[in-house]
Amino acid sequence: MTLLDEPTGALDAASIRCLWRTLADVSREPGRAFVIASGERIANVPLAATIELPLQAEAGFAQVHSGDERA
Repeated sequence: MTLLDEPTGALDAASIRCLWRTLADVSREPGRAFVIASGERIANVPLAATIELPLQAEAGFAQVHSGDERA
């Protein structure tokens, strides 16, 4: 398992595309998993699931979405 905290924070657009492409390729290997923490919604990347946490000012619980349910 690889944990990534805001992996795109200091990257330009081309580097972000390269990162997502590399993670998608590596994630196909058996036994590989990535947990990505990001304040931005990650679009155009096939994710198995997402967990959306509410802002501190919002009441409620985290929402979990499977990869097929993301919009």
